[in-house]
Amino acid sequence: MTGADTASAFTYTFPVYEMAKLRWAALYDRDDSAFTGLNRFWHEERLATHADRWVTTPNVDTLYSRAWLALDQGPVRLDLPATEGRYLSIALLDTFSDNVAIIGPRNLGANGATIVVAGPDSDVAVPDNARVVRVPSNDILVFARVLVGSGDDERSARACQNALALTALGKVAELPPLRRATEPGEDCVALLRDALARNPPRAHEAAMRRKLVTLGLMRDGPGGGFAPAQAFAANFAGHVAALRAAMGAAGPPPGGWTRPHPAAGDFGTFYRMRASVAMGGLLALPQTEAVYMSSAIDAANAPLHGSNRYLLRVPAGGIPADSFWSLTMYEDADSGGRFLVDNPLGRYCLNDRSPGLIVKPDGGIDIILQRTAPVKEQLPNWLPAPTGPFRVTLRAYLPRTSLIDGRFRMPPIEKVGPGGNPS
Repeated sequence: MTGADTASAFTYTFPVYEMAKLRWAALYDRDDSAFTGLNRFWHEERLATHADRWVTTPNVDTLYSRAWLALDQGPVRLDLPATEGRYLSIALLDTFSDNVAIIGPRNLGANGATIVVAGPDSDVAVPDNARVVRVPSNDILVFARVLVGSGDDERSARACQNALALTALGKVAELPPLRRATEPGEDCVALLRDALARNPPRAHEAAMRRKLVTLGLMRDGPGGGFAPAQAFAANFAGHVAALRAAMGAAGPPPGGWTRPHPAAGDFGTFYRMRASVAMGGLLALPQTEAVYMSSAIDAANAPLHGSNRYLLRVPAGGIPADSFWSLTMYEDADSGGRFLVDNPLGRYCLNDRSPGLIVKPDGGIDIILQRTAPVKEQLPNWLPAPTGPFRVTLRAYLPRTSLIDGRFRMPPIEKVGPGGNPS
């Protein structure tokens, strides 16, 4: 095996490793706050803050709920509540981080619904006349987003979360023991061996499967053993660094706003993109459900930095989304993750529900991006920045066609002066 073979295997499997870490915390680590066991929801009962680090680029619009299914033990019934106009989406993600299905009021109706999720290896019968969603993976992450509206709405959003229910239709067996290693490379090998045994590469990925067997990440046949995996483990840190460097080396597009690839969230064979998203925005939705755009530079292509003041002029008509939109501030961590910025207001984003947001008569919005507070009259439109480098991310849920196909363009971020209050 060459170094190129190891690198391509890393690119293919890195999202599997990231998903496996989430699964391990939920199903094995009883000391983790997200531990639930199989077929049980963990509910995030408050919006994310700067202290949260469990997932990169968290949003502060929705409460998250997540649960892990083991569909090789049989199908699972999922009950959804009536939403009364509230945004709710439930993504079913496979072990490769693809959204294999997205369900919710948009396709099931707002009065509540019941579906049955069935995997590729299940031989348990499903109820007659059941709505069945068949997925290609035995390990499925059920990931729900519940919108928190304006004002004191978190309690109602939590009630919607708590009405989500899972019921196994097969006999739930105890999970086999799974130990994690202390060294990152060896830990990756241990979790990949476990995950890929239950969720092997697809039929069209036979060449990759052979490569994974040779590298020691999969068994060499039914009941067979593993080849040594020293090369993969030893090169793990280097491959992580190379992926992070490649993400930063691509350079900003015109205008500074990165747009998602059409395959984002449902990646197919775009393995490099899938790995990059796993590092920078794991669990991202496909564009049919949400468009994510980010910028880390200003109109002069200079990096955004808290020592300066900036202005983002959202054009007339506002953001073309049929559900909601938000603009969130992030600082980059040394790990490559992107996290919310601590600030005196506890304000991490501006959105279409922000109280007092100043919207122009034509629907345009001037958003102020800086570290220190602007004058009082501009406070509603201020998004606090960190002291150092930062980036902002636009999220638009149920985006209109003009946003998906690129006809709507976010303007570049304008630098308007050095840090401090405007004169």
